[in-house]
Amino acid sequence: MAINAIFTVITTAGREAAVSAADAGLSLKLTHMAAGSGAIEPTELTTALAAEEERVEISSAEQIDGATLQLGAILQSDLTYRLREIGFFTDTGVLFAIAWRDSGIVEKAAGGAVSGSVQPRSDRAACR
Repeated sequence: MAINAIFTVITTAGREAAVSAADAGLSLKLTHMAAGSGAIEPTELTTALAAEEERVEISSAEQIDGATLQLGAILQSDLTYRLREIGFFTDTGVLFAIAWRDSGIVEKAAGGAVSGSVQPRSDRAACR
């Protein structure tokens, strides 16, 4: 049986935004998390979620190590969908990274809240 892991892709635009911020002596700010139902596997060239359903502010962030951030948010909309993709956006609207699983991460029910955290990594490793 294959492990149905959640994979994270750091986008090319995200890497470029990080380099530009570092060159300017600034820190990259990840401010929003978007949830989507898209079933298309993202690549480094992806610039938007395949099917964005909602976007919320990131409510928590913690640096775990040099390559891993733990980011959290709460989805509380009246939408119903199978959450398959999570995008992380900078304060300038650049899609930095996408966490994705084709079979879905969780079912989002109308009026229900979904909370959690993901750990985008730069090595395409599975998230927890």
